[in-house]
Amino acid sequence: LRPASARQRVDPGPPLPRLVVVVDDFDALLSPALGSPGRPAAGSVVRALEAVARDGERLGVHLVAATGRSERVLETELGQRASLRVVLDAVASGPEEPAPGRGELRSPDGRATAFQAGRVTGRIPRTATLRPTVVPLEWERMGDPPARRPVRELGNGPTDLALLASALERAARSVSADQVPSLL
Repeated sequence: LRPASARQRVDPGPPLPRLVVVVDDFDALLSPALGSPGRPAAGSVVRALEAVARDGERLGVHLVAATGRSERVLETELGQRASLRVVLDAVASGPEEPAPGRGELRSPDGRATAFQAGRVTGRIPRTATLRPTVVPLEWERMGDPPARRPVRELGNGPTDLALLASALERAARSVSADQVPSLL
């Protein structure tokens, strides 16, 4: 046995975020103009969110704000402090089928990284299939709807999110990943 001080210490890296604040449709808070009659509270909400954007990182609080139109948002302190931007591709009019979930992650230095997002939905029907079917796909086909296959309905099944969480837990156990303490 070696004394505890003689063991190699592994740098655990930065601490995990403790809180993530998600705001959907942030641009709705900005329209009509802040401070206009009928919207007196919107200004205080926006100022609070700007404070989270300004001081949150050092406190372990992170902000995710979604907007449909970025023009007005870019004028706010929150828009100016955003370190990363996710830009989803708009559905183009044309002969090609839309590819939902494709987009770019844009960093402050101008670099853009393309990605394909997944979709997590509500309950799925139970089927006679015990395991998911894995099919290799080319990048160009990543946004296509899944292939249909006949299934035998067995009633209400688990949610997609529950299946995803279970798959992630199994994957973490298979590589002996360190346990992360619960944030709750």
